[in-house]
Amino acid sequence: MTYEFDLHESREEGRKEAEAKALEEKKAMARGFRDDGFPLEAISKRTGFTVEEIKAL
Repeated sequence: MTYEFDLHESREEGRKEAEAKALEEKKAMARGFRDDGFPLEAISKRTGFTVEEIKAL
């Protein structure tokens, strides 16, 4: 393997980890809004999750 390949793989892994962390934070935020009684449709509009996904969080 080359240095460039290793660097690319390292960056790709870091990007995937960052995306997974961001998704978990977004789910936690939506869950919090849901638990605080915000309308599911409003949460859906702002997060991009469906109402069904929000209910399942």
